[in-house]
Amino acid sequence: MYTPIHLMIVDDHTLFREGVKALLSTTTDIVVVGEAADGVNAVQQFRELHPQVILMDINMPDSNGIDATRAILADDPQAGVIMVTMLEDDASVFTAMRAGARGYVLKGANPQEMLGVIRAVAEGQALFGPAIAARIASFFHEIRNTKASPMLREKNERDDDLTQLSVRERDVLELITAGYNNTEIAHRLVISPKTVRNHITHIFYRLHAQTLELEQKTNELKKAGQVQESLLPENLPEIPGWELAVALEPAHETSGDFYDFLPLPDGKVGMVIADVTDKGMSAALYMALSRSLWRTFALDHPIEPELTMTETNRHILADTHGGLFITLFYGILNPHDGNFTYCSAGHHPALLIRAKDSSIEELAHTGIPLGVFDDASWSQEYVEIKPGDALVLYTDGITDAQNTAEECFDLERLRGVVKTHHGKPARELLETLLGQVHTWVGTASQFDDITLMVIVREKSAC
Repeated sequence: MYTPIHLMIVDDHTLFREGVKALLSTTTDIVVVGEAADGVNAVQQFRELHPQVILMDINMPDSNGIDATRAILADDPQAGVIMVTMLEDDASVFTAMRAGARGYVLKGANPQEMLGVIRAVAEGQALFGPAIAARIASFFHEIRNTKASPMLREKNERDDDLTQLSVRERDVLELITAGYNNTEIAHRLVISPKTVRNHITHIFYRLHAQTLELEQKTNELKKAGQVQESLLPENLPEIPGWELAVALEPAHETSGDFYDFLPLPDGKVGMVIADVTDKGMSAALYMALSRSLWRTFALDHPIEPELTMTETNRHILADTHGGLFITLFYGILNPHDGNFTYCSAGHHPALLIRAKDSSIEELAHTGIPLGVFDDASWSQEYVEIKPGDALVLYTDGITDAQNTAEECFDLERLRGVVKTHHGKPARELLETLLGQVHTWVGTASQFDDITLMVIVREKSAC
């Protein structure tokens, strides 16, 4: 015996609900058994009516469509929820799919497309339109590139192969993106329309699994980032006659950069800024290990930074086998006389700008990065920071910051900004430098972690 598809419409606009009902009045295989104007009422009606398919709006009062979808599918995982909305941004699309929706249709879709999606979902299939297919293709590209190593990622960005899908699934997805319907796709690929629908469903479920996996990993990374952030100094040391300002802007949830301050005997202060030469969780773990080792050996050798470097390097290589290395600048400040002793393990040159004549001295590296050779050694250097002078320490996220034309901010531009704006308080100088970098980058994505530290010796009172 023939049984029509039982459908429920959930939308806070009466006009839309009436329009869908008018469309369905011309069919005999789809029957509207209920309607709701908000998510809470939708869940209640679903439990009473048990429709096979639900047309669900996203933005509604009381409870949005995403929450309502989760509640409905918790009751019945076989329910076919189709998101019907004006929203076509990536966040809305993939949030709906993580919630378990099996279709996503824009309200501007033509009537035949709407009917096709309802029938396909009622049969246990999944369906989406060309605009959504294009976003799905982009998503799989992004997933692939995220999982690849930095070297492979550069290659893959030039590769149109969607490695997370089978060859036939990629063909189907590309044809949907091009605007072909299922019948046309079947003809072009010499397969049956049912096989096309099966491929679409597989794409949808694969996407659902990938988005759930990505969400889980993102949440884990956020937690890791919070733990990592707790390792940074909660407050900057207060040093009479000196101003300190620091900022760390991770490119992702976790960071390979770090900075720290350590009180040493005789009122001296150890300060470090470092950059692990990788990204992601591996860099974050190296960052935590390197910071811990530095603090241990800095206390063991409070006036010998070169020995701190040697011991830190030796233990990094003994405790890890990941092939990463760390550039690190470690300085010991005597705030009473301005003497600054430092070692630089392959780090970008710190910039010391003199108040007297606006000249800039570069504090170059005094040895190779940490984690390369276990018998490496470092020399220490000395400089005096005089009243009014400013010392700028940074990681390569500053100088390598790229704009949309892939042009780097570079060291000379940084020197120019420092020279132009020196004499400002430490916090103001730091914010000016960051502002210049952000302006340079514009709408381009942040590629690397950015860390900036500014130390200013206050001018002597007259």
